Amino acid sequence: MALKRQQRRIELVVAEVTDDKNLPPQLRKDKQIGTATKKSNAASVIKLADKTSNLLAIAHSPPPWPTDRKRAYVEFARAVVSNLPLKPAGLLARFEEAARLAMESIERQG
Repeated sequence: MALKRQQRRIELVVAEVTDDKNLPPQLRKDKQIGTATKKSNAASVIKLADKTSNLLAIAHSPPPWPTDRKRAYVEFARAVVSNLPLKPAGLLARFEEAARLAMESIERQG
């Protein structure tokens, strides 16, 4: 019984952080920003960690995107994170550092 409850809880959190891939990309981003305020504590931490990881990827192994798209992603990530109801201090500091590193990388590469 406890295992089934735990599985259900995990399923709910996964559903909470999963985007609807049938939506156009900009609508998915808008929805992430708009629904961030309603995330559970677990989903907030996952979203914060995911955005941090994505920014570190931009900083250390940049995708072949135009500069404007990379800058826009950093701003999008900041918008999502700013709306999350739970932002543990240590994770938030790591996110802010990742955003700084991503912007430095973008500015260096043009």
